[in-house]
Amino acid sequence: MQINDEYDVVVIGAGISGMSTAAILSRRGFRCAVLEKKSCPGGRASWIEKNGFIVDFGIHINRYAAQGKAAEVLRLTGEQPRFLPVDKPVLFTRGKFISLPSSPVEIITTPLLSFKSRLRLLKFLFKIVSARSADDLYKISVQEWLHQNNITEGDITELVQVLSGAGIVCPDLDRASAGELFFFLRSALKAQHTTGYFLGGWRSLFAALERAVNTNGVILYNTKVDEVILKNGNATGVRCGENFFQGKTVVSSLPLQEVESIIPEKCLPAKVLQYARSLEPTCGIVYDFCLKKRVSDINGIILTSDPCTMGLFVSNIEPALAPRGKQIGNWFYPIPYEKMNDHEFLNLSKRHLQGILDNMFPHLRGEIEFERTMELSMVDSAMPCVGQTSADRPAVDCSPVPNFFIVGDSVGAEGHGGDIAFASAITCAQKIEQLIRSVVS
Repeated sequence: MQINDEYDVVVIGAGISGMSTAAILSRRGFRCAVLEKKSCPGGRASWIEKNGFIVDFGIHINRYAAQGKAAEVLRLTGEQPRFLPVDKPVLFTRGKFISLPSSPVEIITTPLLSFKSRLRLLKFLFKIVSARSADDLYKISVQEWLHQNNITEGDITELVQVLSGAGIVCPDLDRASAGELFFFLRSALKAQHTTGYFLGGWRSLFAALERAVNTNGVILYNTKVDEVILKNGNATGVRCGENFFQGKTVVSSLPLQEVESIIPEKCLPAKVLQYARSLEPTCGIVYDFCLKKRVSDINGIILTSDPCTMGLFVSNIEPALAPRGKQIGNWFYPIPYEKMNDHEFLNLSKRHLQGILDNMFPHLRGEIEFERTMELSMVDSAMPCVGQTSADRPAVDCSPVPNFFIVGDSVGAEGHGGDIAFASAITCAQKIEQLIRSVVS
């Protein structure tokens, strides 16, 4: 077996969390090696380039822009975060695009609600903003939460379903965690900017993270990790085929469901193993399309309620992603996990989604230059339902192996989707720095 140089940190995977962890630590003077089985970075936040288009894998925007966790990671790596503004979301209902209300004035005037419902919703949101704690809400569903607050109005329930679908990507109110939706609504109501998009797209974000890693480390693509090597209860590195990469610490950015494939069972607590094996991801149909000409000037997320879908003309926000005069659209249709192997249901859902788009944009089909439909069994690795909340997910240092860490969107950092991945990287980098410096001292 060929032994490579020893690193301070060996990171498995070059997705959001893996690259962010390595980028932060490299900038702090630690020697890092990022090992990625694919030929490019990004993981589930990757992109392709075709016919002059730069196409994300579905919708990828950043909550809270310069106030969010992605921006914090960039600042920690010495980069200046630059975001393009995204307009307020709109709901397509009854043949019209209507702005989702995001302030008391907009709630009072929105045509989405009756006058009685507007007053009821204002009272409900005020209760959210003024609440001191919401710990108990993580244990109940959104539907139970509404019932506890005597909210039975159909128009409010529909709006809450849309907000749950868009905000935490879980439109099933009987399953969505009330605590997770509470956290999202409270953060959004207090945020200066609710969403943003990277200047230059996700390609530019990962280019910045690559620069940071390369200041004091390496990124090796087409390098699949087969196992974490253990000695005397500590991780000593990883094996990739005939190559061994030595490390003072090892970080896995694999989804929690896959960590068991690289490390023995004994290296994870029984409770974490059981949780990982039962973990339910967010799934769905992703439809990306590149158009020969623009069909919409909408610059924000577009939502539907029946069924819950969401889309974005991302090139309206960042024109550099498409050739002049052309357009990129990304759409997502959440599908229940148990339906992802039902091909008849999936085909019906695709036709339904196409019907929704035809209704919204009658000329879209005739302008398609390139399209891609994907059935993704993992969009986010932990759906924010009851039992899978930030309060339930394991910590980055949950392993009894003291120098083995887990990052990604399935660990216990706050936020949703990519925000969890960025936040977990920040926490992990702090813990690794403390560990290595304590050993040295």
